[in-house]
Amino acid sequence: SVDSLTIQWAWSWLAHIGFWQYLGLFYKVFNYSYFIFCFFQAILGSFLCVLVYFLSRYIFNEAVARIAAIFSALNFSLIFSSIVIDIMGLNVFCTTLVILLLCYYENNLKRSEGRPWLFIFAGFVAGFLIMVFLNNVIFLLLITFWVFCFDIRRSNFRNALIHSGLIILFSLVAISISLYLFGIKELRAFLSS
Repeated sequence: SVDSLTIQWAWSWLAHIGFWQYLGLFYKVFNYSYFIFCFFQAILGSFLCVLVYFLSRYIFNEAVARIAAIFSALNFSLIFSSIVIDIMGLNVFCTTLVILLLCYYENNLKRSEGRPWLFIFAGFVAGFLIMVFLNNVIFLLLITFWVFCFDIRRSNFRNALIHSGLIILFSLVAISISLYLFGIKELRAFLSS
């Protein structure tokens, strides 16, 4: 029916507003080139293999990292998402990047104090992830909870509040910037209809 199409369109627009903005900006820069878009998605997928390698090496060991990188390179859904206009490639790439940043934080605690830029960058990426797919709010809550519990376990309540607060603050900054630059007019028009 017409009503269900309107509801599906509305959900698709609201739940994936960041992806539509990303696609629109990409098309504006590269003049609607599907080939260049697919090429860029393939580059993200290729770089994802590198992120998976470093993440697996940190969590497990060198042998597991090599196997995980090979499997991620041969992952059909990632290969498929590089040749279609879809959120999956971008979503998996950004999620892996945030987890790698948090593992970097955990690994480098002994050498120096926590680095605020890690949490600022992780917050920006998490905010972009929320704009790409609205359900990623759960991911933001999970990583914020993990950072908070990790710092509490180290008996550092002040850092727990600062680090988790930076992630939430800068994810909200990323969402605000994204809405202001690309989507506020469309959001107002949608809400008023």
